[in-house]
This record gives sequence, structure tokens and C-alpha cells, in this order.
Amino acid sequence: MRNSTECCGTRANATDWPELCAAGIDPVIIAKDLEQENAPQEIFRELQSAGMSIGILVNNAGHGQRGLFWEIPLEQELSMLRLNAEAVLRMTRLFLPAMIARGRGRVLNTASVAGFEPGPMLAVYHATKSFVFVAQRSSRHRSEGDRRNDDRSLSRPDRYRLLHESRYDRDTRHAARDGAAGCGESWLRGAHGWRAHHHPRRHE
Repeated sequence: MRNSTECCGTRANATDWPELCAAGIDPVIIAKDLEQENAPQEIFRELQSAGMSIGILVNNAGHGQRGLFWEIPLEQELSMLRLNAEAVLRMTRLFLPAMIARGRGRVLNTASVAGFEPGPMLAVYHATKSFVFVAQRSSRHRSEGDRRNDDRSLSRPDRYRLLHESRYDRDTRHAARDGAAGCGESWLRGAHGWRAHHHPRRHE
């Protein structure tokens, strides 16, 4: 989340921001676990108290769980739902109204091509990404055609080591770059093919 030369980041482990400082950016770090129900509200209140106005909100936190649906511990699946879907909903709901009132702002939600189709061994993960994609498209049309909340970064699920720390967990810049790469021609062609198959256009 960025405002002028200030950058506000929320992480459970907020110790790896040397590149921001080297670039002359003064980061404001708020260490929170977004799986906790109260964390988004606490972040919002802390920023309000600091007088910070958020122009760009990036919802990039998330994790996955691979395995048979009936064998994965229920709490692990619920944990994924809280982080991948509920936290995105809460953060967007808190920060978007002020952006609309100001007439400017952006919300970037890191989704996945997994949101376009079912995923064997990744059932709930695919469902959470579908939630992010569909909810954001729907909310855009409910904000009077406003496109402030219509940014999505589509990442490739096979590029992540699910539930294991990787460079994407440590470096938001790499995650954003990989998300942009995931929007290449072949992936977009697959997404459009899926949509054409399930939602054929009617011709007069």
C-alpha cells in the first residue's frame, strides 16, 4: 500500500524490507496475521491514527494446501479460507469506500488462473481464488462502473511451493512480477477458452 514516497506493508514476519529503504522509501511496517479476524480492522485503525491515506491497496497474502479433500485437516482448509478469501474481503471493504469518495485509488488483488477451473488435489485453494475473481468483478459493476477496484494479478499455481516458504513469500516484488508474467498470451487464451465454453455468446 503506497502513498507518495511512503509504503505501508503488513506481514506476519516484517523483517525483510532492505530494498525499500535502499530505494529511498520510508516503509511503515505493521506486523499482523491476516488469518486473525480482527487484523484488517486493526490495520485500518492504525493507519487512520497515523493520518495515512491509502491510494493503492495490494492484497497479496495467501497460501495453499495440496492433498485429498477428505484427508486434509479441516482447520488447515479453514485457515486458507480466512487468509485467501475472508482477509481480502475485509481489507477491500475497509479501504475501498474512501477511494470512491476521493474519486481515485486502486485495489490490486493477487488471484490465480486457478480461479477459472476446478483443481484436483487443490479443491479449496481453487475455490478461494475463484471467490477473489468473481467477487471483484461483481463489486466493480456495483460501484457505478468505476474501475478503481478492477485490477487482478493472475499467478500460476504450479509456480508456487504450497505451504512452504519460497522467494514469493519473502519478496512481494517477485510475486507481482510473476503475476504479470502469468497474464501472458497462452494463459489468457486458456482463460478466454474456458469462458467461451461455459458462457457462449448468443448471436441474433
